[in-house]
Amino acid sequence: MPGSVFVRVIAHRKCASLTLPYKVYPAEWDSGRQRLLWEAAGKERAGFLRDVNKRLEQDRLLLEEIKAEADDSGPGEAARIISVFKMRRVKSGLCKVVETLSDELKHKGQERTARAYRSMLSRLLQYGQIADIALGDITHAFVLGFERFLKEKGCSPNTISFYMRNLRAVYNKSVTRGWLVSGRKDLFKEVYTGVAPSQKRALTPHQLRRLENLLSDPEMLNTDEQEALSLFLFSFHGRGISFVDLAHLKKEDLKKGVLFYKRHKTGIPLQAKVNEVMKKILGGFIERTEHSPYLFPLINPSAHSSYLSYSGALRLQNMRLQRIARKLGISGGLTTHMARHSWATIAKRENIPIVVISESLGHRSVSTTHIYLDNFEKEVIDRAAAKVSRAITGHTTG
Repeated sequence: MPGSVFVRVIAHRKCASLTLPYKVYPAEWDSGRQRLLWEAAGKERAGFLRDVNKRLEQDRLLLEEIKAEADDSGPGEAARIISVFKMRRVKSGLCKVVETLSDELKHKGQERTARAYRSMLSRLLQYGQIADIALGDITHAFVLGFERFLKEKGCSPNTISFYMRNLRAVYNKSVTRGWLVSGRKDLFKEVYTGVAPSQKRALTPHQLRRLENLLSDPEMLNTDEQEALSLFLFSFHGRGISFVDLAHLKKEDLKKGVLFYKRHKTGIPLQAKVNEVMKKILGGFIERTEHSPYLFPLINPSAHSSYLSYSGALRLQNMRLQRIARKLGISGGLTTHMARHSWATIAKRENIPIVVISESLGHRSVSTTHIYLDNFEKEVIDRAAAKVSRAITGHTTG
């Protein structure tokens, strides 16, 4: 198992130490010369050890500088040297950088990005088992190690990409602002920063009819689950309105039986006619939203952060939908986004042109809609192939 490198200062027979953010094996450390050994290591590991050795030399010089400034103030001198060393070493630490950038983003109303930065920081500190890390310690080898750590934790490629893209954004902003003078442009060239298409799942018309019937079956669902199901079906009948847009719908957005709103994700203006199912669902929420500007009781108007209020509502909604899925035996579960995918898939089955589906969903381009319908197209092709096989052999194959 690798161990941590740490510095120890002894003064007046008192000792103080600080763990550094480097993990090395005992065989890689030369205790006599107080340096790392990389000659026998592989290419990648050797590069990491050389980088760490340079940082250790800089740390040693900084300690010497602090020691020279010391006034030999007595038994507390060792602790004071370590305290000054820690302060100077992380004056451009990642924690401070993320805190600064997050505050700026929240002030601009970009709370989602601020949370993404903080989430990345939490994972990175977990990887290094450290309280903070100097920007200069984020080396190519450190980034590769972070990626390995995420893979070992079972993170999906898109999740790994999420952390890497946010780390890259924070790092690049640090360079741009002069917080890190000698930033490297190749740090992220060997790690995954793309976005792999996720599997899109849609309900069948039969499953949707079962959900519709559940609304009038109080023995099957409790009050919370009935509310969650109502929201899901409103989303479906509202042309697959996304949950974030649903949550932010205001009473003033409903005019003469038509919803007028802008998509949070793209800013594209949309209209959706309210059908009878949607009217009935809205009626069930009138009492709970009497003193709220919103159509649904998902965002607390007096909350300090509407984003945090929405995030909590989203988690609660998905949790309740999963319970409903278990009761109905829907394999793979049920999520808010499935209402949107289901509407698009059924619209395609009804031979509605993709251009119309794309406009209905508020997509910027038809290519995005194709991603939504990708699994549906594969299903159609598979059925066609089965028909051809049946014509020849009398039974399906594959």
